[in-house]
Amino acid sequence: MIRRRRLFSGVAVLFGVSLFVIVLEWKSALASRKRLAALSLERSHAVAEIERLRQTLRQNEKAKMALQQEWNAGHPGEAPAGDGSDLAAGAAAVRRRIQAWADLRYGRLFKVLGLTPPQIAEFEALAVNHQLALHDIAEAARENGVVTTNPAVVQLLNQETDQYHAQEADLLGPAGYPQLLEDNRTSEPRGWVNSLAGNLFYSDPLSAPQEDRLVQILANQSPGYQGGGDAATRQIQDWGAVFAQAQGVLSPAQFEAMKTLQATFPAGLNAVKEALASPSR
Repeated sequence: MIRRRRLFSGVAVLFGVSLFVIVLEWKSALASRKRLAALSLERSHAVAEIERLRQTLRQNEKAKMALQQEWNAGHPGEAPAGDGSDLAAGAAAVRRRIQAWADLRYGRLFKVLGLTPPQIAEFEALAVNHQLALHDIAEAARENGVVTTNPAVVQLLNQETDQYHAQEADLLGPAGYPQLLEDNRTSEPRGWVNSLAGNLFYSDPLSAPQEDRLVQILANQSPGYQGGGDAATRQIQDWGAVFAQAQGVLSPAQFEAMKTLQATFPAGLNAVKEALASPSR
């Protein structure tokens, strides 16, 4: 009898545990289905938002084309007047500004890579179109009352950026594209060195090898660069190590100018940011 009771008790406990596990699994499965449903709903909303923004972009582009065609039909060979003239002149000015920025920003890289004039023109055209595309996406979002941090807008911006990088890679090839990536990683220290070069232009100009060596010295002291990311002069803690290495690269006058620039670092940093900032429309 005692054995039967123990057996019955053991079976009851086992049944209870099994039932408890089944209930837990059922609740877990139910929670998983709810999460999947929520994610699916969020994804569908994002897809719908992206499509709405794309339609707005297409409508804006069609409206611009229609306006241009209408003007051309009534005024052959003439520049658009009134608002059309302002629009055309503004667009041309924006393109010139972005092209000038790209030429300034990547002029040294063009020489290092040995790009031909047609390749340089194509590279700058890619930069211009990319900047304008980013602006158009942001404008379309603003006109629809959507912030640029909205997941749908971020996805559109990321898609445009990914396409831009793919075009850069196709243009520069497997040898040139890694050099572009490295140049981008060290863009802030290079801007800082450009400021130093500008201060020394009429007295004791920096040579190209000196500039490249200084950029690398600054980048190597940046924790971000050491971690595989972008270099940032504002992250440098040990300027003593920077000066110790720079002293073997620069003349005494150049070295003093570098220390002066570092002493006025906030102002110098602002100048760098302005020089490196991508042009906006």
